[in-house]
Amino acid sequence: MNRTDLWDRLAHTLRSECEAYQSLLQLLDEEGLCLQRLSLQSLHEVTSRKAQLLTLIEQLDGVWMDQLQGLARSARKEELLPWLGRSIHPRAKEAQAALNALISLGHKTKACGKRNGNLLSHAQYVVHEALQVIYAGLGAQPVYGQSGQISFPSVTGSMSLQG
Repeated sequence: MNRTDLWDRLAHTLRSECEAYQSLLQLLDEEGLCLQRLSLQSLHEVTSRKAQLLTLIEQLDGVWMDQLQGLARSARKEELLPWLGRSIHPRAKEAQAALNALISLGHKTKACGKRNGNLLSHAQYVVHEALQVIYAGLGAQPVYGQSGQISFPSVTGSMSLQG
């Protein structure tokens, strides 16, 4: 395989990771809506799809780093990105553009993740406040059993807060 083919494969892998990050951004937006609606079932579905996508992104990340290391013929990973930025090979421009797009998507993903973290904190607060209302209405503090269930000694039934 010649160097031009290696550059093409690197650019293709970087573009594939960009597509995966774009899908992740869509899932993060969907996750944000689930958190706003406090929809636990929808959140489980989104989280499952997100875990699969993150596995793919991690694999692609390893692939393009290995490809870049092969092109640079360097054993030091910290030198790879600066080397790519300085490369003057005609096909390097595609890989550089794809890497810049990937970095931009990474910043957007981080911001979206932070937003969802704030929404999750708010959802936890809402659930905590709802439980406080339940506790006040029952007039007793709960007792947690080993089964993960919450029970109120003054009430004959109990409720599960698992999931």
